Amino acid sequence: MCVLMVAGNTTYVAANSYKSNEKNTKYTIAQNTINKMKVNASSLNIRSGPGTNYKKIGSLKREVVIDTIDKSGIWYKIKYKNSYGWCSGDFLVQVNNKNDNNVTSNNNNQNLSKGDFIIIKTSNNTMAYYKDGILVKEFNVATGKKSTPTPKGKFKIVNKIVNRPYYKDNIKGGDPRNPLGNRWLGLQVGSTYGTTYAIHGNNSESSIGKSVSAGCVRMHNSDIKWLFDQVPKQTTVIISNSNQSYKKIGTSYNINLQK
Repeated sequence: MCVLMVAGNTTYVAANSYKSNEKNTKYTIAQNTINKMKVNASSLNIRSGPGTNYKKIGSLKREVVIDTIDKSGIWYKIKYKNSYGWCSGDFLVQVNNKNDNNVTSNNNNQNLSKGDFIIIKTSNNTMAYYKDGILVKEFNVATGKKSTPTPKGKFKIVNKIVNRPYYKDNIKGGDPRNPLGNRWLGLQVGSTYGTTYAIHGNNSESSIGKSVSAGCVRMHNSDIKWLFDQVPKQTTVIISNSNQSYKKIGTSYNINLQK
């Protein structure tokens, strides 16, 4: 996260990028996820985790305005360069005046799209989750094989199911053999209403990152469990076979993302 120097005292904050294989990492997402804060110290160190025992990865200067997107105790998660960092709330102050000319912003977020967005790239089997236009987390996923491709376009999550049975082979929900894993985010695709296509877990972790499914999007079970708890019904899901950035894919659907 971040480290601040005030009157000779140093406070450390950690920064850590989210990766799909970080199965044991859990963070509590604040009710109002995005908050604009200002650095209130001569130098705020950025560290690789929410605590002073994490490695320093950089620093921010006084008066810089940042967007906090997560919180764990007194530590705030922020976007830092091409990754994430954690800053101590002891050295951050809330920014209430949007016209404050005495601060310098390192994010131009005024025109970012509001709400939850998921963008999936079948070209490289990756997924990104955005909150109010800010990238929160990226994942590796599995998508449809050539004979049963994952549908492309703009969809909505219409149901959320824990331990959905696999009706085709009569496998109960929660059974380790269930190819749907333990979480199901059903998508409205054509005339199907969350019953055919979905983002879900798996019973074969080694399949993640490959084009092997019957059309659904598979995730590591730890990842889908985390995502399931973050996104509400009606979350927008964009599925594309483009090699462009998530930002450019979003723009093609009139969704403005930070990166």
